[in-house]
Amino acid sequence: CVYPLIPITVCLFGARNEASRLRAFLLGVSYVLGMAVTYTTMGMVSALGGVLFGSLISHPIVVLFSVALLLLLALATLDAIPFSFGSKLCSQASKVSHHGLGGAFLMGLVSGIIAAPCVGPIVVVILGLAAASQSPLWGGCLLFVYSLGLGTLFLLLAVFSQLACKLPRPGKWLVGVKFLLALCIILVAIHLLFPLTGILFPGLMQGDRVDLLLLVGLISLGFAVLAYSLDNAGLKTISAILLAICIYHGAIAHPKPGMSQSILENEVESDLKLKWHSSLQRAIGLAETKNSLIMIDSFADWCAACKELDAHTFSDRNVQAELRKLVLVKIDFTNETEQNKAIQAAFSIVGLPAVIFLDSSGTEIPGTRISGFIPPDEFISHLKSVAELEKAQQAMAKLKRDS
Repeated sequence: CVYPLIPITVCLFGARNEASRLRAFLLGVSYVLGMAVTYTTMGMVSALGGVLFGSLISHPIVVLFSVALLLLLALATLDAIPFSFGSKLCSQASKVSHHGLGGAFLMGLVSGIIAAPCVGPIVVVILGLAAASQSPLWGGCLLFVYSLGLGTLFLLLAVFSQLACKLPRPGKWLVGVKFLLALCIILVAIHLLFPLTGILFPGLMQGDRVDLLLLVGLISLGFAVLAYSLDNAGLKTISAILLAICIYHGAIAHPKPGMSQSILENEVESDLKLKWHSSLQRAIGLAETKNSLIMIDSFADWCAACKELDAHTFSDRNVQAELRKLVLVKIDFTNETEQNKAIQAAFSIVGLPAVIFLDSSGTEIPGTRISGFIPPDEFISHLKSVAELEKAQQAMAKLKRDS
């Protein structure tokens, strides 16, 4: 979810006719500060209000605003609608410092919204420190400094994107680049909208409709060629949207066999024979009977790392062989429920993903939590470490009882 900010940054700074690197640097600083303000504000609200970091961005109003803005930018990129404000701001940035820096700051605010759902292990630790301190000032400082670290990459991009001004501006190659950029922007909009709509066009999601996806994709490409030969803005837009939908459903959102993200029953058993429970209390009762460990997979539809774990780690057969030894629980944090709030408070969950390991009594095993994506081999090693740690704790407890 951070990758879309790269072309936005290039467009914002690389398209300006700035004479000095210093000017580009100042614009970059303003842009980064805008990102930092958004990131810090949402982090402080999340830490102080007990709301999962990233869940604010999943609010329908915020999502619809972001989607509308992205579609507007896509249409402007396709020359389907006039977008004079952006070009005017770019052309006047070198003449009016206030407008230039202010525009960069506003773009940073919007870009921060796109980057906000990305929660890695480092951010989880920082949010935990902020929540533990119970100090808005200290928590804000921590997140602000982290945001500056993240923004440094974009600051460098802003400075060196001046080289883009030296590229040949006219030519047919620019037509293809603009269409590709618009396609990427529409893909991001669909990705943001996906959790709200569940499954867009369910018929295309079925495994036996790959031929239809391919056919619609080829037709969309034909429409694109025809649209640019006729210079028809409507056909450009239709072809870009259809092609984006095909790419999203065919390569991104197509569900893997046995995987369930947003719909959980009381017990979900996949084709690969992994049984997931949605009730923690029921899982604890079963674990006490079997004297086995419990693994809680906390996820949400807006969590990219959660989807990575499902797609690459939990689907691995070697990982599944180890997971069958545990009692498995999936908790969906996409929508706030009483059970979710209770689990979040009980285990101090401040960000997703949160893979938590409990003993058979339902007590978390210290130092075993996973707060980001890890590949299958590392996950298997981690599972073995958890089992060894639990055995050591049981041995220590037995010695204390005997003494």
